[in-house]
Amino acid sequence: MLTGTELMDANMNSPHTRRQRTGNPLRFSRLLAVLTLGALLAGCASGPAEQGRIRLPADDIVTLPPDSGEETAFTARLQEAEQLLAQRQLLPAASILRDLDTSKLTANEQVRTLAMETELLYLQGDTAAALAGLRQAVPLLGPLDPALRDPLDRWQLRLVLTEEGSLAAARLADRLLLTSEDPEREAALIEFVWHNLQRTPVEQLDMALQQPIPRHWQAWLELAVLTADVMESPEVQLAQLSLWRERHAEHRAAVRLPGGLQALDAEVPPGRIALLLPLSGGARESAQALLQGYLAAQFEARRRGWPEQELMIMDSAAQPDFNSAYQVAVRAGAELVIGPLTPEALLDWQPGADDPVPLLTLAWHPYAEGFAQPLLDTESSEPLAITPPVQLGLDAVDEARQLALLGYNSGARTALLIRPAGDWGDRMGDALAQAWRNREGELRAIATYSGQSDYSSSLKAALNLSESEGRATRMRRLLGEPTEFTPRRRQDIDIVFLLSDNPQDARSIKPLIAFHYAGDLPVYSTSAVFSGRRDPQRDRDLNGIRLLEIPWRLEPEGNMQGALAGDDDDAVLADLHALGADAFMLNWRLAQLRDSAGARIRGNTGLLNMDEVGRVHRELVPAQFRGGIPQTR
Repeated sequence: MLTGTELMDANMNSPHTRRQRTGNPLRFSRLLAVLTLGALLAGCASGPAEQGRIRLPADDIVTLPPDSGEETAFTARLQEAEQLLAQRQLLPAASILRDLDTSKLTANEQVRTLAMETELLYLQGDTAAALAGLRQAVPLLGPLDPALRDPLDRWQLRLVLTEEGSLAAARLADRLLLTSEDPEREAALIEFVWHNLQRTPVEQLDMALQQPIPRHWQAWLELAVLTADVMESPEVQLAQLSLWRERHAEHRAAVRLPGGLQALDAEVPPGRIALLLPLSGGARESAQALLQGYLAAQFEARRRGWPEQELMIMDSAAQPDFNSAYQVAVRAGAELVIGPLTPEALLDWQPGADDPVPLLTLAWHPYAEGFAQPLLDTESSEPLAITPPVQLGLDAVDEARQLALLGYNSGARTALLIRPAGDWGDRMGDALAQAWRNREGELRAIATYSGQSDYSSSLKAALNLSESEGRATRMRRLLGEPTEFTPRRRQDIDIVFLLSDNPQDARSIKPLIAFHYAGDLPVYSTSAVFSGRRDPQRDRDLNGIRLLEIPWRLEPEGNMQGALAGDDDDAVLADLHALGADAFMLNWRLAQLRDSAGARIRGNTGLLNMDEVGRVHRELVPAQFRGGIPQTR
């Protein structure tokens, strides 16, 4: 069934990243020849895939219509084509499909065939052609059995999301929802609509509301807008939700509000909060930055009528370990404990049986399994009736995975990865490479640099320029006279991932990419390439870079950002300010995150959602450097 998958908004597409690859026999000719078939789906199959299943690049699984069980003259050939496509042998698969007599296929075979035809286009990076072909096919399909129509709808949603963005995908899902009679499908569509409305900028939602639109869609937009301001006071937002439900009592989302909003009715903001930070010692600068962000959010909340809350600020470094600091906070009457700041400190946390006080951490547990297992009483080893912590943090690996999806959605399929040596480069590079390969992207070369001295040499080697220069030298020797020569870089790359961990490296490497004859390739980076300070003169060399960024740094004129004016010049401190503001905001929304896997909250560090072990993941905002400034439009 459809799920609220972690798909990045594809608004960053540009013509040159979706350029036509002329001369390829898989392009439009065959697709247009079979538009009278029926249709649906595709995505990236993983390795030798389970028969009849295709993996979408968002890690979602969509089931193709099952084989009807009837043996026909085409059964064996279709199965062979599906297997070849799953193994990424595109030309042999295309050859089989091209030779089929499509007029003799059954309805089931028509859907499977067009599914493969569309997947061939999609895998080459031409989502636009796949979507255009699908849209032309839909009116010719006629009535279809739900088993055939459902995968067609799923695939169209995926293509629209990739090619036209989150708002268009949500609109299509709303239309499908109006005709859905299957409760399971209806729930999945509601989650899909809500997720994509949450990732749509509020300005776009407002503009859509200005247009003549159907009432059902208008209700969706109104709900997304009124819940977008997460700093609105609990009392006001609950009143707004109540009015929305009264106005739209017949709406599909009114029975149970989407995204965990239902849980806000039962949420009572804690009256006393303990903030445990290492305010002395080596981490005090980071702790102070997070505290400043928290206090800025608290000040804004009071200005807007939030209930009064008592804040206890405690120096966790003054205690033997974090568990001791937690116990002190509990004995002092804390109703919510926020901390620690470092993941290692979480290893010390062992709450006792009489400590039902919830914990909001400011880092992920250092081990992947984290709090997946029930918390045990240290004396009896019996499971404790304590809700596992919510783990808020700034894990950069999330960015690397999202960057791979952003690049894939742009139409790119073959990549050069540029990364620094060391632990950060290893971790980020491995995460991006794995995510890229999971989407069937190919990593053709890796340039690893250890410092300014080898920026150029590592890039030259990765682009095969040294080989090109060597061939020219041999040619000169053979001819015995000087010759004019322009090095030729490798031509099997259509995207560059630049994983610099600081702006200084990025400012030097970006011009070198052009200098080494790769200036036509799109460059994608994480938020680490932006210093946090708007400095068009210094950052002009970053122009053209597509990056992911946290909302806090893209909105320097916000009330909370303004309260910290002058302190956000350092990117790391700006991120910690945003994390502190989110820690405050979530003290009213922990139940919302826990209530639903589809819960999405517009935080200052990104669009927040929580996994099954309590880790809060961030969906960042796509942006691009223009005029030396990262911009979303």
